[in-house]
Formats: sequence, C-alpha cells, structure tokens
Amino acid sequence: MAQTASPTKAELTGTLDELTELLEEALDPELTREELVDKVKEAADLASGEAEEPEEEDEDEGEED
Repeated sequence: MAQTASPTKAELTGTLDELTELLEEALDPELTREELVDKVKEAADLASGEAEEPEEEDEDEGEED
C-alpha cells in the first residue's frame, strides 16, 4: 500500500512564509474589495494545498527547437 509523503519542515516553513506574505498584502488599505477577496482566496488555496506552484512548472513545455 502506497503512503503519501508528508511535507518536509522546509516545505512547511515555505508555505507559512508565503501565507504570511499574502496576508500582509491583503492588509493593504488601498486594495479594492475584489483584490482583497482574491488575496484571501489565494491564501486559502495555499493553506489547503490547492495553490498553483509556478516554480515547478516547466517554462519550456510545449516549445520545440
């Protein structure tokens, strides 16, 4: 039976850092309601593990030489 890998301490620390940054950005009083909702949704997705991780995407994907 396959076990799912738990996140490492470094991965959890990275996620917490990203959440902190997102929530600090959400506190900007100049944000519109829509921008605030987007920030909160992004933070919720990150916290639940549903956030997209752009650094893992292959930038060359689909390109041929």
